[in-house]
Amino acid sequence: MTDGSLGKVFRLEGRFERWAPVTSPDAWRESLKKEQGGGKLLDLQPHLLSAVTELFGPAELKFSAVQSIRAYSDDDSVLMVQHASGVDSYLSACEAMGAPGPRIRVTGDKGSLIIQDLDPQEGFIKQGVRPVNGKWEVDTRSKAYLHRGAEVTEYESVPGNYVDFYFQVKACIEGKGEMPVSQSDILMIAKIIDDAYEKSIHK
Repeated sequence: MTDGSLGKVFRLEGRFERWAPVTSPDAWRESLKKEQGGGKLLDLQPHLLSAVTELFGPAELKFSAVQSIRAYSDDDSVLMVQHASGVDSYLSACEAMGAPGPRIRVTGDKGSLIIQDLDPQEGFIKQGVRPVNGKWEVDTRSKAYLHRGAEVTEYESVPGNYVDFYFQVKACIEGKGEMPVSQSDILMIAKIIDDAYEKSIHK
């Protein structure tokens, strides 16, 4: 976005969506109530909120739809937050999505950037591939495409590295740096999550 390819950004859509029609009662996030830490709103939306507030700054909740599709805890949530910068973020976390949407779509007045799939690091970890000395030896870049109507071009993305986050946490514990997420951002995101439960159109 910093190179101006999208022009003036006005919207971001972020998603954690998958097709898992059968619940797993043994999975604690699916069986516990929200007061006990269960549900996908509390599990996944903080990651989405942390990402968009890092990109576009402070935000407040404007819309919330939180519900349980497969019984047990909430497994479908859609939030809309408005940033002080003027950008709107639409965030979806759903376990019952037959046709998952793109993980990220950022739209400006010069086009849209789309990243379809989930972060490849998760897949590598499930396959038993691990970073070596804090660095991946495989390509962890997500496929990204810049859309301008019928014109679609591949866009070079930045490699992901989960390890950097934990190195920052370690440095903070040792008194050598700051936490990767500030206390003010943590409190802001916690308030948005609380508001999402309270103001959901589904009761």
